[in-house]
Amino acid sequence: MSEIRVSGNIYASKDSCAKDGEVYIVRNKHGQGWGIDVSNVTPTDLRALADRLESIRNQNEGVVQNKLTYQEETIFVLAARYAHNRRTGAALQVVKEILNKWERISDFTKEQLKREAKEASFNHDNWALLIDNEE
Repeated sequence: MSEIRVSGNIYASKDSCAKDGEVYIVRNKHGQGWGIDVSNVTPTDLRALADRLESIRNQNEGVVQNKLTYQEETIFVLAARYAHNRRTGAALQVVKEILNKWERISDFTKEQLKREAKEASFNHDNWALLIDNEE
């Protein structure tokens, strides 16, 4: 059976057994598909579903969905600890990268990074960028 793209990841395929003569398939990014039985679904139902999905996505706008993993946060903590006691450009590079990912870092790790930065031996102006960061 050949499929035609209806919209985005939704496809239609001819099927003589289906009530409307077509079956609908939603495909993920890997090409796997799930058939949808639409025999009892009205266009009004689909509009309501679309409105609800749009509303949920609008509410989530600005919400960071992809927090860093525990391992990624640990790498930042370890890099910061390494740079705390060195008179090199490492501190500034570590601070800049941490601030670049700040929204994705958990509150616990943010507090840990700030607390430990106060104990740095060198490059206090660089660590102040992290300590004084208010989000």
